[in-house]
Amino acid sequence: MNILNMIDTYLEDESKNFSRKREHHYASDVNACTRQLYYKWKSEKRSNPVDSSSILKMRMGDKIHDLVYDILKNAGYDIISEVGERQQIDGLKHKISYRLDNIISDSKSGELAIIEVKTSYGAGIKRIQTQGEPRDSDLLQLITYMYLVHINKGYLVYIGRDNSYRTQFEVEIKNDEVYCDGKKSPFSFDTILSKLTAVEYFVESNTLPGRDYKAAIKNGEIRDLFQKDKVKYKTDWQCSYCQWKDHCWREEKEKYKDSDNSQCF
Repeated sequence: MNILNMIDTYLEDESKNFSRKREHHYASDVNACTRQLYYKWKSEKRSNPVDSSSILKMRMGDKIHDLVYDILKNAGYDIISEVGERQQIDGLKHKISYRLDNIISDSKSGELAIIEVKTSYGAGIKRIQTQGEPRDSDLLQLITYMYLVHINKGYLVYIGRDNSYRTQFEVEIKNDEVYCDGKKSPFSFDTILSKLTAVEYFVESNTLPGRDYKAAIKNGEIRDLFQKDKVKYKTDWQCSYCQWKDHCWREEKEKYKDSDNSQCF
């Protein structure tokens, strides 16, 4: 009996759920590339579908989410997990679907707060801590949750899957302005609505939007990075992990099959 093959087969079958027809927006990808969202709405075939290893990493992250819930619950906090719904928002034709990790209640004040747990490699989390701010995508996701459920405080908690390294950020909404660890953020829910409104326009008009991120292409291949004249050209991580990257950059890969696209940076 090959246990690993059984695991891979199960996860590969599960990956088919990533291709289901889209009927509403998702809070989890409000900062995704506009072109990627267009592909999702148009059910464009994925040129780089997620593999079983990637899904396994996601499931490992899910278990860390469960552990955080168990720890806080056992510590006596009033906490609920996996809060999800779909909401219609003025200005959008399609609802926003969300499923947040946890809502916790302060035992003294009764104040509610959202806890959103993110898992990654510890080196990446250390980099986030050093920079002193969370990833834009994570912050925008949490802001979306906070506005949808009308809770003005939230926490982004980062935990390393490989070394358990961890850091966190406190996010608050005051007078419709967002603060992260006390510093005013340039983001707001209006930022998110503008993005989703644009996506709906592109989908309805069958207009392929531009890309929000860049890929470093050399000799017809998308590279993590390449160096030219002592300058490094790096692919944005959003493109590196995109399931449509080869399809999206197909023409450029052909154009630069014997050169590179450094002049595009």
